[in-house]
Amino acid sequence: MPTPKFNSRLDPFIGYRVALATEADASALLRLAAHQAVRALLGGQRSVTLAARDAAVVYDAAESVSRALGEPFPLQFTPCAPHPWAGLAV
Repeated sequence: MPTPKFNSRLDPFIGYRVALATEADASALLRLAAHQAVRALLGGQRSVTLAARDAAVVYDAAESVSRALGEPFPLQFTPCAPHPWAGLAV
């Protein structure tokens, strides 16, 4: 299945950069370790970039764990804008 092309007129950003929140609780993070992105963060990677769909899955899981434990949200999501020259013919 071909990868859909990015359309800057329809998509204001291309994904999310995800990092551990400063107030992240260890037990919440361990419950999220099933997600490869969270495992990378727990392994010392400062941030990971996820497509919007993948970020939504991780966000929903983090929200569920955060609510269940009554702990602060353990991850920080920052939208990633496309490079300003993306899509320009060279």
